[in-house]
Amino acid sequence: MMPRQPIDRRIRMTAVLPKQATIDRAVKAVVKAGLTVGGIEIAPDGTVRVDTIEKTGHRDDDFEAWERASEDQHEGHSPG
Repeated sequence: MMPRQPIDRRIRMTAVLPKQATIDRAVKAVVKAGLTVGGIEIAPDGTVRVDTIEKTGHRDDDFEAWERASEDQHEGHSPG
């Protein structure tokens, strides 16, 4: 019996770029649903994420949402 080869536990992250047609279809579907496109994100695995803007016209990014939540938690509390 042959000795076992050690298992390579490293994960190789290579970007998979979607085709332009895939992105176009995703954006058209969002627009057809009556939403406004606020941004497009492409994950390393090729997943296309279309972010939308609420009817208010303001789009929160992750930092703004965190900052607002942090302010809400600390509102009314004095340091020390």
